[in-house]
Amino acid sequence: MDQDYQAAAELYHEAIECGSVEALWSMGCVVYNKGEGVLEENLTTAYSYWQRAAALGHAQAARNIGYAYWKGVDGHEKSFKLAKKYMKASAAQGDDIAVADLKVMTACAQCDTGSAPGVCAGCKQVHYCNKACQLQHWQDASNPHMARCGGASNASPATAKEKSDRECASCGAHNARMNCSDCRYEGDPRRKVR
Repeated sequence: MDQDYQAAAELYHEAIECGSVEALWSMGCVVYNKGEGVLEENLTTAYSYWQRAAALGHAQAARNIGYAYWKGVDGHEKSFKLAKKYMKASAAQGDDIAVADLKVMTACAQCDTGSAPGVCAGCKQVHYCNKACQLQHWQDASNPHMARCGGASNASPATAKEKSDRECASCGAHNARMNCSDCRYEGDPRRKVR
């Protein structure tokens, strides 16, 4: 039996115009993602259909997008934040595969317990069950995460706190804080703390 993929694509387009979320999913899967003879394989178009389907609550579409961000595949740059967002949306709708993937994504880096609530302060991607697991993981000399991330002390410039470029109103010292280390004023710059 010879399938007419062009006719199928036209029917999917009609269903999409009528508001069918399932047609958005199917258009991405059948026609564009697999390049089923009618149209060339076009992952960008497939993901655009899946994006629309995910926005309308399609669990499998959200999971596929989450997986692409998690693994950095199909032209998606790795983004743990976006991966978790889409996987959570899919898992909330009861998608068992998304639930399992989310447990792996958020497993404790030390003991491998799934769905660990704590997260690295530096990269916000590595999860920990508790402070004890985090300390053990960071004290491990063979830990590649410690060298790569460095925690909050080596945070990227975008996340690192900027140093103050203010001058002390009393003594003129640069990078003044609330209690200037040079003149040790507190509150009123004319009143020195001794």
